[in-house]
Amino acid sequence: MIYRCTNPECTCMVEEDRRPECCPACGRTMLPAEEGTLTGEEWSILGAFWAEQGERGGVRTLECFRRAAALGDPAGISNLGWCMENGVGIAADPRQAVWLYRQAAELNYPPAMCNLGYCLQEGIGTPPHPEQAVEWYQAAAQAGFARAQALLAYCYHDGIGVEADPVRSLAWLKAAAFQGAAQAQVELARRFAVGDGVAQSEPTAFHWYQTAAGQGYPPGQYDLGYCYDAGLGTDPDPEQAVRWYAAAAEQGEPRAMRDLGLCYELGRGVDQDWTRAVELYRQAAGLGDAAAQCNLAWCYEFGRGVEQDRVQAVAWYRKAAQQDDPRALTNLGVCLERGQGTDPDPEEAMECYRRAAAQEYGRAECYLGINFYFGLCGAEREDAAALAWFQKAWEHGYAEGAFWLGQCHWNGRGVPEDRAKGVEWYRRAAQEGISRAGFYLGLAAERGWGVPRDRAEAARWYRWAAQRGDAPSQYNLGWLCLRGEGVEQNPEEAVHWFRQAAGQGDADALCMLGLCYERGEGVEQDDRQAAHCYLESAQRGDADAMCNLGWFYDCGRGVRKSHKKAAEWYRKAAELEHPRARYNLSYCYERGEGVKRDPAAALEWMRLAAAQDYPPALCSMGYRYETGEGVEQSWPAAVDLYQRAAQAGDTNGMCNLAWCYSHGRGVKRDYVSAAQWYQKAADAGSPRGQNNLGELYRRGQGVRQDYGAAVKLYRRAARSNHDTALYNLGECYELGQGVKTDLKKAFSYYRRSAKLGEGSALCALGRFYEEGIQVPSNLSKAVQYYQEAADKQDAEGMYRLALCYAEGKAVPADRKEALRLCRRALNSADLEEQEDQDLRSSLNRLISRLEKA
Repeated sequence: MIYRCTNPECTCMVEEDRRPECCPACGRTMLPAEEGTLTGEEWSILGAFWAEQGERGGVRTLECFRRAAALGDPAGISNLGWCMENGVGIAADPRQAVWLYRQAAELNYPPAMCNLGYCLQEGIGTPPHPEQAVEWYQAAAQAGFARAQALLAYCYHDGIGVEADPVRSLAWLKAAAFQGAAQAQVELARRFAVGDGVAQSEPTAFHWYQTAAGQGYPPGQYDLGYCYDAGLGTDPDPEQAVRWYAAAAEQGEPRAMRDLGLCYELGRGVDQDWTRAVELYRQAAGLGDAAAQCNLAWCYEFGRGVEQDRVQAVAWYRKAAQQDDPRALTNLGVCLERGQGTDPDPEEAMECYRRAAAQEYGRAECYLGINFYFGLCGAEREDAAALAWFQKAWEHGYAEGAFWLGQCHWNGRGVPEDRAKGVEWYRRAAQEGISRAGFYLGLAAERGWGVPRDRAEAARWYRWAAQRGDAPSQYNLGWLCLRGEGVEQNPEEAVHWFRQAAGQGDADALCMLGLCYERGEGVEQDDRQAAHCYLESAQRGDADAMCNLGWFYDCGRGVRKSHKKAAEWYRKAAELEHPRARYNLSYCYERGEGVKRDPAAALEWMRLAAAQDYPPALCSMGYRYETGEGVEQSWPAAVDLYQRAAQAGDTNGMCNLAWCYSHGRGVKRDYVSAAQWYQKAADAGSPRGQNNLGELYRRGQGVRQDYGAAVKLYRRAARSNHDTALYNLGECYELGQGVKTDLKKAFSYYRRSAKLGEGSALCALGRFYEEGIQVPSNLSKAVQYYQEAADKQDAEGMYRLALCYAEGKAVPADRKEALRLCRRALNSADLEEQEDQDLRSSLNRLISRLEKA
């Protein structure tokens, strides 16, 4: 039954099974109305009632508007056109809709004029004709129809069917807005927000968004929420943002659902709730919002609010990418490049990046640059292309573009190498918060590359980047803290930063953490923990850690001793071209420890280590050439290798080279050069260098003779328990060279040196026991010491033992043994110095005497 309101000023009509208690519009009584009594206008009003019922009222809506049109009501004719255009109660027929709009428009009905104009503009039911569309909009607008005024404003703004005219556009938009057209109010707000055709005014924009939202218009509610979210035209208010997003979302506004989801994701204005965020993203994604589809895909990719499902992630990225969403295209490209949630497809990945880059999406441009920089994802390495893409990324607001431009200048890729320019770009990137740029700024300051060297500045940049989670910066800052360079030395802080980097899987940091445990620096010494860190680092491919772990197995530190496992880890590191591992593996083959003894393999691994200028390997190869062990003997080759080791700062290389100069082996004898290299070794803390330099001072070879300087050098070496230095100190005290004669101290130093196996000291002790110096005379003990000295290839020990056999002192007289010892002494390498001439003469005299006996 149809019911009409009894209030003459109220036009409300409804159709219900039972009479309403009162008019829903004004509250007055409603009475039944017969269909035959209804006017065309009343049929239109009843049609509007049914149109508001949605699908339930479709057929009745069409029937009511058809009855109104039959009675010549312009609204009925126009609304019947609306049914035809949108398929309400009947199959859609846009051409018929246009015909009906035109009939009503010619009756000067403004909504019909507006609808006809829109069809002409968009080509709905008729070929597009924007000029005619503008004419109809103009007619309706001048009649005061707000929607037409708004559409006419768009035409003047975009130059559709008319020459663009910002002034007229703004005037018509304001006319619609002041009439309360919410859509026009939102567009007017947008123009004030961005300064489009008007002076920018965020407060004015906020006012119009607020006005549209107050009418319950969902886009206005969404935009007002955004104002509160971003602080546009008002103070930021996350709670108000959530309120307005929620209001718009309840009316089905997908952007509001998406941004409300983001609020729940970030815990902004509401308690963080990933599950609720995903629900909202899913709702908006189902309504076709590309950004929400991308957000939902990201949640699936990383398992936030849902169980991780990369296949689902790719599916949603694809849906958003089909709408050319640049972020979704880029993320899909990453999945395709890495084979995450889908089969790897480098070509499609590059195509995704290109489509996103065509929209000036900086991240995609940067990824294209990276692929050209490294020759990845099926792309050829093209430095110029990489540089161009990085430049575009930066120009389009992607901060990492500045970092990569820094890399290009730093490494001379696509431009001449210029580290100063690289630093400039790194600074720009750092200003945008790119932590890796801070690492390179720290590196530049630490090394003096492109900027003056400044360790304190380096530490500041490393700290800045480390606090932002950059693992290499955490590692380098740990190093500076450990060494006290640019910062106060603090091993505990060093360990903290190594832990931070190690927690991100940084293999170098894990190795350094192991070293700290090994040495007890910043943590309590713990070999087992050190071995654990080395193992983790080694499993991540760090060659240093592999070598260190091999050494732990060699020594049985923190693990059960195993030469076999040691050799295995040395080999893994050696195959990664780690020089120390190659050096150690060489000795495994030399000694047959953990592997079958193989001198040829030992030599080859040592050669490889030396080829990398590893100083101990250079020294070892030098010794091989010195002795002809596995190679053709060559003093010049030995000297060359010792020189390379010495120039690399190796103290053994310095001492070996100095010895060659002092003995004229492979080079012309040059005591001055010998003294200089021993001095360098001594200054670097080498006990051997200190002792041998002391020897030169005592003899006045290459330096002015200075017993006092010699004693000081011996003492420095003796503090490291250097056996020969201890003997030399004893000799100085015995002979009163550089110190006052003190036989008690001499005996003490000889004894300390002899305990370390020094042959000359053993011989000296024998002499003291034989002659009863500082101890009762004891020929048996003297012979014992002489024998030990002879076993150590000490020439004087052999001579004195030969005398005992020749004269039958504490041993049976044995002329043959005496002769054997004399000849052995003369042939030993212990008689190479000029000052050994007296001993050589004594040996020859003894041989002559024994041969005549």
